[in-house]
Amino acid sequence: MSTSRLDTARRNLIGAFQSTKSTSPTVHSVTFQPFGHKDNDDRIAVERYLVLNKPWLFLVLCDGHGGPETSEYTAKYLPRHLAATVERSIGKHFGGRLDHTNIHEVEPVITAMLQREIVRFDWIIGRAMIDVCPDPRTLSEEEALRLIDEHKEAIERAMHGTTLSVAVVDIAHRVMWAAGVGDSTIVMAHHHSEKDIVEADNSLLGCLAMSRGKIAHRLSSVSPSEFSSWHPLLTAIGDFSFKLHREYTRHIFRHINPKYAQLYERLRTPPYIIAEPSVRFVDLRPVWRKDPMLILFSDGVDLLVDGDFVFSPDKPSKLDTMDIIPALLSRTVDPRVGGALGHGIEPGWSRAGDNMAIDIIGNLLGGIDAERLEMVMDHQRLLAEDPIFHIDDTTIVVARLAS
Repeated sequence: MSTSRLDTARRNLIGAFQSTKSTSPTVHSVTFQPFGHKDNDDRIAVERYLVLNKPWLFLVLCDGHGGPETSEYTAKYLPRHLAATVERSIGKHFGGRLDHTNIHEVEPVITAMLQREIVRFDWIIGRAMIDVCPDPRTLSEEEALRLIDEHKEAIERAMHGTTLSVAVVDIAHRVMWAAGVGDSTIVMAHHHSEKDIVEADNSLLGCLAMSRGKIAHRLSSVSPSEFSSWHPLLTAIGDFSFKLHREYTRHIFRHINPKYAQLYERLRTPPYIIAEPSVRFVDLRPVWRKDPMLILFSDGVDLLVDGDFVFSPDKPSKLDTMDIIPALLSRTVDPRVGGALGHGIEPGWSRAGDNMAIDIIGNLLGGIDAERLEMVMDHQRLLAEDPIFHIDDTTIVVARLAS
């Protein structure tokens, strides 16, 4: 396959990416949807705030569904909300002091605060719906349609939903909290100097997904397994058609998405979804000299690694995404990674050397296989019913915390 064809495919794909870069610390991001940004419901936020006069980093990745309204609102407003609440909590409970002499006392307070405030933030979205319409049973169809037209933004924000990955990092004291709602992922990784590779360090962070069993007793009488056949998530921000009284669905939400009418008829006793996050504290001091990296990604990455709806129909790779993604940042990539993905890998894929997130996604979308790089931009192939070839909204954020 000619180099010029590969270069052209690479250049065209890079042109379709939306990416960002920032410093102190270094954070790179990329998001991709073959049909353009208007069809991409993923949103990110990279914010730096002084909390008690110390630098903190707030990373948010939202994988929206139904539309971008909920993910966009969450990415825009949640970081500042959490920064203010962290500062208030430390000020109230610890006299404004956080250091390594009291971190073991501060840690559970901030953990509980993050759990509480993420749920509260979600409820702000739902409360706006209730304020617009306290009792939907009183509405005629004409009144409901007029209400939707007048308050479209608030209603769509409540109806649509998003997963959430959050990293809250105290750079000065080298500690962090990670929180997750839904199925987006946060991975810790570091540079292994002897092997000259980047490898996952999941012993530090572990899985943020809350177990179905833990969720089940907070929900209605429907079983999690039954509900998952209707909706892929049990935890999400927004999705108030599955949280509020069913009259909101019967009288308001059904007018926005009539195609879900049959599903809505099955909703008897909400809530079926909650917003409770899983939160994990991490002491970064043991790995600070190893160039620690924090990688957030949406489930579009998992679908690319799995390959079942992309390059390997009916032959999923069964690879662990949490190991594969850090490996793609290594200067020398294990050949087995490319073998498992089904195409050659090129370290520093963009050849610009200035965005780690682009290097990851480029290698996931085809690496040095020009034909595959062309396929992911082929709209006709993507729209065909058979065979299924689907590229989900795909977003990656990479932070080098010690840089």
